[in-house]
Amino acid sequence: MKNPLLLALLGLSTSARAAQPSAPKPIPAPMRNLTFGQLNFLHTTDTHGWLGGHLREASYAADWGDYISFANRIREKVEAEGADLLLIDTGDRVEGNGLYDSSEPQGLYTADIFKQQHIDVLCSGNHELYKKNSTDSALKGSSIPQLQKPDFAGSQSEPL
Repeated sequence: MKNPLLLALLGLSTSARAAQPSAPKPIPAPMRNLTFGQLNFLHTTDTHGWLGGHLREASYAADWGDYISFANRIREKVEAEGADLLLIDTGDRVEGNGLYDSSEPQGLYTADIFKQQHIDVLCSGNHELYKKNSTDSALKGSSIPQLQKPDFAGSQSEPL
């Protein structure tokens, strides 16, 4: 593994499963073929730093790493067919989860994880706007290069 944080999270996820032996095993979902158009979308919202899946909900067992892998495979398939895929996140990636809340400033750990996901369109949710450090952490955690520039809004005279 290239990233020690991901290695640590993998170790924590193993111990979390051991700490909750009554968590149900994932339920195999019925599968059907996905139909793709010329322009396709994958959309996430309101993750609130909840990146480890839902141990008590067997039908929601995928974690953020599973989503990154799924999105990468879908992008490869869609682009091979000559179509486009937009990954959209409409905010509220922050607050409400131990991993997000456990660093000072909050969000340092989740920012590193979110950087692993290529996002084409990113909106802020209300939780990103409550505190300045939430907004700063969301920008640092972005995989969108324009958000790393001090004046990413373009038309504004002062950086946000």
